[in-house]
Amino acid sequence: MFSKKKSNKSNILKIFNIQIQEFLKKIISFFPKDDSIKSLNRIVDTLCKYNPVKLISIWHFYIEQPYFDIIQKGDFNYFQNKNYATDLTDLKGNSEYVLKSYNRLRVSISQLNNDSKMIAMKYVQILTKLSQSYFL
Repeated sequence: MFSKKKSNKSNILKIFNIQIQEFLKKIISFFPKDDSIKSLNRIVDTLCKYNPVKLISIWHFYIEQPYFDIIQKGDFNYFQNKNYATDLTDLKGNSEYVLKSYNRLRVSISQLNNDSKMIAMKYVQILTKLSQSYFL
């Protein structure tokens, strides 16, 4: 049973990393000239290759745990309008950079049409469900 659970977690992790890379490629297709999204994509690619558990752990702690119910409802407007300054205090010196980066992305995504917003939300829902399954 232990081996089966470990194998299942490994599969979930692989799927999560594939999905997050696809999500970022989709976001890049929405904003092909945004260098900050391209930089984020390079960071994610590096983590997927060298520390794949880190990504799902970050997602679990900062996204899945605090926002699971809202994400499952598909409430895009909540995330579009939320102030994240208090969510990032534990990042210390990096919190300002992360917050600025997120706010740039949030403003850009808020200008997309509803179909594109729903595509982004669907990716977030899938990633959140995978994270939940991994940490069960």
